[in-house]
Amino acid sequence: LEPRKGVDVLLAAFARAVSRFDDLHLDLAGQDMTDPRTNQPFGRRSVELHVPASLRRRVHLLGHLDHRALAQARRRAFAAVIPATCDNYPYACIEAMAAGLPAIAARAGGIASLIRHGREGLLFDPGDIDACADAIVELARMDAPRRSEMGKAALDRVRSVCDDRAVANARLDHYARLIDRRSSAPTLSEIPVVVLNAPAAHRCELEPLVAAVRGGLDFAHGWARSPHPPGLIASPTPTLDSIAVFPGPIGPLAVSTDALEQLGEHDAIESRLFHDPLALIRRMLVLGLSGAVVPSVQEPADPLADPGLADPLRADDALAPTLAAWAVASGNPPTHRRGMTWQQRAEAAESELDHLRAGRAWRVASALSTLAHALPTHRQGR
Repeated sequence: LEPRKGVDVLLAAFARAVSRFDDLHLDLAGQDMTDPRTNQPFGRRSVELHVPASLRRRVHLLGHLDHRALAQARRRAFAAVIPATCDNYPYACIEAMAAGLPAIAARAGGIASLIRHGREGLLFDPGDIDACADAIVELARMDAPRRSEMGKAALDRVRSVCDDRAVANARLDHYARLIDRRSSAPTLSEIPVVVLNAPAAHRCELEPLVAAVRGGLDFAHGWARSPHPPGLIASPTPTLDSIAVFPGPIGPLAVSTDALEQLGEHDAIESRLFHDPLALIRRMLVLGLSGAVVPSVQEPADPLADPGLADPLRADDALAPTLAAWAVASGNPPTHRRGMTWQQRAEAAESELDHLRAGRAWRVASALSTLAHALPTHRQGR
């Protein structure tokens, strides 16, 4: 239960639906997560904010459930509600449909192509509380045979769309299209990319962002690391709907130079800083540009605190002091590392470490360590 899952929208819609169809109860399955904006449990706090006290006994926070308990919860329900504004093909939706439950879901991400309105379930516009309430009431009032027919259609639909063979063939077709494009597309190194708001630390984690843009996207960003409370802030797939409800922050943002020039953001190309990245993403989406999230990129939530930047795939070496010490001990200068990728740096470091281990200083240090362990230790008063 977290902000991006739309739990607050569902709770507000449920409260409105109860006024029109009295015999309703809501089970919320899933671990209640801390909201980084308030440092409070998001699910419980949303119940307090959006459900009147007289109706709260109808809302059951089930917490984390194993698969057996979750299956029992599904059997008690006449429908599954997936109000997330940014999920693609969430397991919660797929599993509910596979159990023969009609789905009520936000018309967003992959769900809009998985569920056909009125056939496998009902769709509502993301964040629209009244539309979600209407869908709940419509399914609640639906006669049992019609609801059963919709549940059967949901099962058939998820079997066809998510069938192993169908998924494998779709992926093979996608690869084939990519291979066909490679002959006419520029090489990865020819596509200029700018990484905005990236701290100097952990720069090797920025390579997936750059690779995503060079692979055909206009922009890509990572998740942010929050110091208060500590942890990651998971951001949704960027769409106009998702960023309208997601408060941020986001991690570092990789943008093709062409996109920034199209927006007239020449200063950002030079400074590699942008103080409102969500606003920049919104402008790109309005223009029809495409983007994605790369969850493996984890940077501090306040990237502007450390704006030192070089090429996103290059950086000053954090091991420089250690390598300098090695050079003094071994009598060999360290390898010059500027302009090297992190993979090349790791290989160079391994080579230098092997060289150090073969040197006289390492042998002397090892002999002294062995001697120190062999000598008796006197512990007076300890």
